[in-house]
This record gives sequence, structure tokens and C-alpha cells, in this order.
Amino acid sequence: MFENLLVHPPEIRARARQLFLAGGTVADTARAVGLPYRTVWHWCNDRPETKFQGTQHRCFRCRDGVDSPTDPQAYAYLLGLYLGDGHLVTTARVPVLRIYCSDAWPGLIEACDVAMRAVLAAKVQRVQKQGCVGVQSYGVHWPCLLPQHGPGKKHERPIVLADWQRPILQSHPG
Repeated sequence: MFENLLVHPPEIRARARQLFLAGGTVADTARAVGLPYRTVWHWCNDRPETKFQGTQHRCFRCRDGVDSPTDPQAYAYLLGLYLGDGHLVTTARVPVLRIYCSDAWPGLIEACDVAMRAVLAAKVQRVQKQGCVGVQSYGVHWPCLLPQHGPGKKHERPIVLADWQRPILQSHPG
């Protein structure tokens, strides 16, 4: 009944929701689309699919109708970092993804931080170790996005891509 009363084109609403679900704040999203804060707030918060806890609204594996990450390139990059120098701790109450980056490569540390935020993380911590930095993020949904996690050391067990990961990595190799 009220569909005809929508003032803004659906493309703007979709763009705002995409920015918000990608991790933007309501204020940043409102500025990006050039609309009032309250309008964008209603679009982003009055929808059933955004009423999740924590990182659930950003986990594309747990959301109906979403079959790929918001930023597939960042996901492919983060998966490579995880498989190389990262690990996922699931024994804690909340899983934590940790990737260790050498102090000699500060650009790598920043790129890892940016990729974590683009894929799932609301917050990223950097923990200084001897000669490296542990870039880490807590999130219940990291295991959903990193199905290669399992018991034992990664180099001692087979690492197999999930069917849904293949198209992402084929589109964003390297």
C-alpha cells in the first residue's frame, strides 16, 4: 500500500544498504549517498535481515539470498594470508582469527587490517610480538568463512577449497 510513497529511487536505498552491510556506519553511509541520517538509519536498521547479533549480518555464508562476500577481492586476499601465516582459534568463547605479519613489511600489516575489516571484522587489533605483529579479530563467524580450519597444523593436513570459494578465487587470483 505504501510502496508508492517511496521518495528515493530503489537504487539509492540498495547502495546505502550495501555500504552499511559492508561495515560502514549509518553516518558514513548517509554522507556517501547524500541523504539525511534518519532516512538511512531506517533503511539499515528497520530491515529484518540486519537485526542480527555481532558479525552475523556481515557473514554472507549465514545470510539467506547472499552467495558471495561484499568484497570478494578482500576475501581472496585474506584467505591467502590465513592459509600462509594465520590461524583460527576456536577453543575460546569467541573465535579469533590471527595473522602474523613481519615488522619489515608495514604495508602488509595495514593491508591485512583493511582486508579483515572489509570481510567481517568490526574491530581489528594489532599485537606486537618479537619481529612481527599479530593482526587479529574476534568474530563468531570466522569459522563460516574459513572452512579450512581444522585440528592440527595446516601443513600436516590436506587443505581443500570449498565449492563456494572456487569462483571467488578464480575471479581474484594472486
